[in-house]
Amino acid sequence: MRNASRLEIATARSGNALAEIRRYDENWEPREQSWTAQPGSIEGAIGRAEARAAEAEAHLNRLRSGIGGNLGPPLDLNLANREPEFGRCDGASWINSYRTYNNAPDLFGRPVWPTDRWTVAVSRIDGDIYFGVNSHAPGYSNFDGNLATALRDRLISRYPEIMKDTNVGFKPNDALFHAEANLLIRANRYLDGLVGRSIEIQADRELCDSCGKVLPKLGVILGDPYVSFVELPSGVRHEMWGGRWVSGRYRK
Repeated sequence: MRNASRLEIATARSGNALAEIRRYDENWEPREQSWTAQPGSIEGAIGRAEARAAEAEAHLNRLRSGIGGNLGPPLDLNLANREPEFGRCDGASWINSYRTYNNAPDLFGRPVWPTDRWTVAVSRIDGDIYFGVNSHAPGYSNFDGNLATALRDRLISRYPEIMKDTNVGFKPNDALFHAEANLLIRANRYLDGLVGRSIEIQADRELCDSCGKVLPKLGVILGDPYVSFVELPSGVRHEMWGGRWVSGRYRK
């Protein structure tokens, strides 16, 4: 329990520092890409999260010192008052934390959840952290599956030109059971709708073609929030709104 608390504290530290850094530097990222190393080791995860936090806090101090002097407030008041867009968070550290919590080694010390299996997505909305995982990953529940199935059926009825009405478990219908959709569905349930929201979702895999076809239509059903999806390994960003992609690989 103590190690879990240390991991959560370190992850929150890096997330808070990155949120502040985005006010001055939209593109800076810590060098430690923590979700790829030493799966299953909570001490390793703590060390990487603390390293990311220390690096982010040091960079933030340099930025503040350079802008305002002596770590004081920045001179540009408009910049100082601008809130970070989309509720940014340190997705790499939160994803690493999630994978570590759900990746206890087996009897032979091997991780039960290799880092190249399945997808984890994360977002900060109204200050709270939301996770999404695909249907085969730890943490995906029967309730998640029931909600995804009901929404899949609604999408088949509403968008027959996109969704398959036979072999309903095939592509692109499978997007409803992927991590990005799972996060949106969970957030929609807990927040009682996503109307008028701007959300950034970070994931440790690239957006697939099924998601490229289905996610904008799912967004419409969930209240049509403005959603930005960030592929953490590459930094590629995709943005959707109004039932279509407005930027990224799937924009037409």
